[in-house]
Amino acid sequence: MLAPFKRAAPFDMVLVAIAAAMVAWPAARAQAPSQQSWHDCFEGTGQTAVQGCTLIIQSSEDEQPRSDAHAVRGSAYIGLQNYTAALADLNAAVAMDSPHYATYFDRGIAQAHLGNLEAAIADWQQAQRMNPDDPDLQRYIDSTRQALAGGEPLEGADGVEIASCTGDFDAAFTALGNNSAPQARWGARANFQYSYYLGTQGLARLENHRNCMSDADYQGRRRQLEGMRDQGRNGCNQLSTAPGSCTAEYPTD
Repeated sequence: MLAPFKRAAPFDMVLVAIAAAMVAWPAARAQAPSQQSWHDCFEGTGQTAVQGCTLIIQSSEDEQPRSDAHAVRGSAYIGLQNYTAALADLNAAVAMDSPHYATYFDRGIAQAHLGNLEAAIADWQQAQRMNPDDPDLQRYIDSTRQALAGGEPLEGADGVEIASCTGDFDAAFTALGNNSAPQARWGARANFQYSYYLGTQGLARLENHRNCMSDADYQGRRRQLEGMRDQGRNGCNQLSTAPGSCTAEYPTD
């Protein structure tokens, strides 16, 4: 059994720094159907997240919150290893025109666990077009193509190498923050987009370190990164004047 992976201080420091940039978020989120359902959906984990997102999907009259809730609930179902439910939610998010890299990334994971390897490749290729700087996506695509070609079995679901351990996650995440530091000139919208970017990139890297940590530690980190990603995305959308202008890319303004 793996020993619990102890969280290093730099990881928490980066999270605190990003949270400090989100002072406007609670007011924006207050317009949601329920304060508690928003909290449970975007900051909870497992069944708590599923229940919170379900309430938003059922009660919101606006498409964007429902699309976001479908995407987050799909991610929560992946954590619960309910890949059929995850796929249904992520399909719904895509059908509602959810132009988010993480939605396609997560749907590829669900497709792979269900044995839909060609569909998984298609989703990861779409995610790669939206976020070409993610080095892990090409590895996922290449591993899955090898499995389809009858190559040697690889670790992970249905031949997809999604559970490898490649070193210290704290160091990788801290390096990501150091190499893409926020800029003093940014306003509130750019800080939200940076949180969206950093949370998305952190989640992509977290999968490579899953075998390096206990399940509780992994779930805790995933919950924090999902909260960072989703709060950043929704805050950025609230402050944007151009629909679809918020992406999981490093801000340029």
